[in-house]
Amino acid sequence: MLVDGDLEIFDSTQIFEYLEDIEPHPALWPGTAAARAWSRRLEHESDEVYFPHIIKLMQLWKTPLDPAAELARAGAAAHYRTMERVLDDREFLGGAYSFADIAFYMAQLFGARWGADMTSETPKLLQWRQRMTAKTIGIGMCNAFYFVDGRKTIQHEVFIIPCGNGPCFMTQPREPHGTISKPISDPFLLSASVLFFLLQLRLP
Repeated sequence: MLVDGDLEIFDSTQIFEYLEDIEPHPALWPGTAAARAWSRRLEHESDEVYFPHIIKLMQLWKTPLDPAAELARAGAAAHYRTMERVLDDREFLGGAYSFADIAFYMAQLFGARWGADMTSETPKLLQWRQRMTAKTIGIGMCNAFYFVDGRKTIQHEVFIIPCGNGPCFMTQPREPHGTISKPISDPFLLSASVLFFLLQLRLP
């Protein structure tokens, strides 16, 4: 969730667009109308084509051999093959680094977490992920909040460390009196991690 004065927005695509409007340089959408439309399509497909497979795996985490889970992993793998062809010999999905890369990178982190990781079948995509990960390591930290029934409940400091196939997001919850409790690993801070990328990765 992004809060800027009286504005509160929670959808990652809305946040993408808002940050691009208020801080257009360096641009994270391509310069031409056709290239922007293509990158927006890729960003949309990360949310609406790829990520539903991962949501299904989250729902079936207790039964990973369920036929529906197998089908979800197959769907994710098919999307990886599509993205391998899209990437081709380019450095980033839309040519230049854009929100299309950020959206798919964040989504595939959850795919890896829930048993639908990339494999050697998509070597160019694996190299792309390494390039994306290299943009994240050691950047710093930001603040995030949990919201329950619309009410802000507890503040977390979110920071990023290198691990495995990509970055790990770690949190330190701040208690009301201001002390920091023991750090915990929290792979479910999707909104916080997306915000982290958007607010910190505006690199030329």
